[in-house]
Amino acid sequence: MGRGVHWTTYSLNAFGEHGGYEAVYLKSYQSVTQAVEGIKAYMHFYNQERIHQALNYNTPAAVYAAGKTSAHNNT
Repeated sequence: MGRGVHWTTYSLNAFGEHGGYEAVYLKSYQSVTQAVEGIKAYMHFYNQERIHQALNYNTPAAVYAAGKTSAHNNT
């Protein structure tokens, strides 16, 4: 439970703060299907490719794969 819940909570909170704005408000989707696909693509970018200062300039996926349990753990 612990690590998975933390990862999910962090991802959703961070995405909600930044991704929601970048993926939804700055785009003009023509349909719900386009919106879902656009948000999925942005979530992949946000977690797999975009580096985060709070994660010591790593991606969330890299931090998770390394087994770190805290977003602010610099070890």
